[in-house]
Amino acid sequence: MSAKQTTKAAATTAEKKAPPPPRKQVAVRVKTKAPGIKRQVCGVILTNEWKELTLDDQGSAYKAIARDPALEMEAAPASEKAKG
Repeated sequence: MSAKQTTKAAATTAEKKAPPPPRKQVAVRVKTKAPGIKRQVCGVILTNEWKELTLDDQGSAYKAIARDPALEMEAAPASEKAKG
């Protein structure tokens, strides 16, 4: 009988939850802070030159880059292709 109660409880809590916010694609520029240093994050090798990436704003790659103190990340400027 406890299985039925658990099933009913799970069904009622699932109905009350709001859907998660939609994920967004974010264009960022990333580079290392120190010259001559290479870092690999989520399969991307980063150096002291700006590299433009498009990441999911709630994804693991975005979070890993954001919390790494050796990396600089900023929003990418609008590209010329997008303007024209």
